[in-house]
Amino acid sequence: MIREAGPDDIDDLIELERGAFKGDRISRRSFRHLLAGARGRVFVAVEDGVIVAYAVVLFRASSATARLYSVAVLPRQRRSGIGRGLVERAERAAVEAGCARMRLEIREDNDASSRFFERLGYRAFGRWDEYYDDRMSALRYEKHLAESKEAPGSA
Repeated sequence: MIREAGPDDIDDLIELERGAFKGDRISRRSFRHLLAGARGRVFVAVEDGVIVAYAVVLFRASSATARLYSVAVLPRQRRSGIGRGLVERAERAAVEAGCARMRLEIREDNDASSRFFERLGYRAFGRWDEYYDDRMSALRYEKHLAESKEAPGSA
């Protein structure tokens, strides 16, 4: 089941973050901010009452571009379709918010994520050098979601 996360989910989100990533983790404070603000949404996948994955999508005023900020899936749940479901839910939220495209960054050495997002229709369009804490570069990806009127100053 996929649902929107709430403040009561923070402890589980932190645990999931620890299990999914070695570094560049979202802090408790950042999760609180994400869950309290109107500039984004956090979706979680729940199995047997346990959060096993999440996706964070961010929006900017006056922009037709949403940002898929983070997706985390517990290692034992990978390749089960949960990640795809969360990304598709985040894309729907972006369209509902008036966004025409979604962008994201992927570690340059994360071939599995690159292939996953390419299968979902994302295309590489750039690179940010030394983007992550360990100075690994990021590949930038984008997907056009829907035809919509572009917001002023979008990009």
